[in-house]
Amino acid sequence: MDRETQLQIIVSSVVVLLFIGVLAALSTMFSTNGAVTEAGGYALVAALFGFVVVMSGAGLLVTRYGSAEDGDSADS
Repeated sequence: MDRETQLQIIVSSVVVLLFIGVLAALSTMFSTNGAVTEAGGYALVAALFGFVVVMSGAGLLVTRYGSAEDGDSADS
């Protein structure tokens, strides 16, 4: 497995684990009697939107970082 693939796996795994942690925290903070409140629902939707944005940004950064490394190694 090459370095870029390993970096993609590590970055995506970290982001997914953080997202699961955020979901767990929000579900405990905004639950009453076993149900999520309306504000909790909005918080969960916002967390999902944030996850999509962060995952997209992480993908772009990893792709650019990998492309920059490929360019550097081709010059050598």
